Amino acid sequence: MARLRRLLFLLRAWCAWLNGDAAYATWCRHLREHHPGEPLPSRAEFYRAQLERRAGEIRRCC
Repeated sequence: MARLRRLLFLLRAWCAWLNGDAAYATWCRHLREHHPGEPLPSRAEFYRAQLERRAGEIRRCC
């Protein structure tokens, strides 16, 4: 039973990593530890900022 619980935990963590939930949780943890006075962004604000950051990158050589 413990092995099944561990497997389900790992599967859930992997799915969270795939869809970006782990990134949001990591960012919130970082803000709480290093910037305690700043408000936490909502998930929508976080994902919007991530998309804008990625869209602004140049991904070609020329």
